[in-house]
Amino acid sequence: MIGTPPAAWLAVGFSVAASCCALAALSPRHRRAAIGAMFAFSCAGMFLGLAVDAEHGRILAFATLCESGGRDWLGGLRTHWLELPWMHGGMLAGAVLAMPYAAASRGHVPRCARAASHCLCCVLMLAGMNLAMLPWQGGVLRPDPLSLAGVMTGGMAWSMALWLLLERGAGIVYGLLAVEPAGYRNDG
Repeated sequence: MIGTPPAAWLAVGFSVAASCCALAALSPRHRRAAIGAMFAFSCAGMFLGLAVDAEHGRILAFATLCESGGRDWLGGLRTHWLELPWMHGGMLAGAVLAMPYAAASRGHVPRCARAASHCLCCVLMLAGMNLAMLPWQGGVLRPDPLSLAGVMTGGMAWSMALWLLLERGAGIVYGLLAVEPAGYRNDG
């Protein structure tokens, strides 16, 4: 990270800031704090896991594989999971820790629907983290811990934004079909 050019710091900062702004804009007012907490806990877990992976030398092995290029996307995805297991586990642990707080902001939604929605959010965040790795496949970006964390944070945030849009769409469909659960409100 010492040799990271200033432009990389700016790009990562912009990615994270734009991601947070998108989440805030898409979040319903009464849920902004809960969604922000879920994102923050997930990021904290991801960063802690990334630190553990770095301590075991896994980031360097991953960076070497990324720089060599030539791997197919599924092979790169497999490598991503095998070389950075603590990072993925940390992100999931952070998301699970934030679930009770995030669920409390949706007390009017049935418990099983809340659980399913949060599981979908976790799956989408994992997908976002992994899709964010595509620029490394062809050697477009230099894999260092800073750019790795920044781009994956952006991938997580944009995945959460997609999750919010899906939730909003589900609320609209419930309203159109007149099968809206008792007390459901879609104020987003």
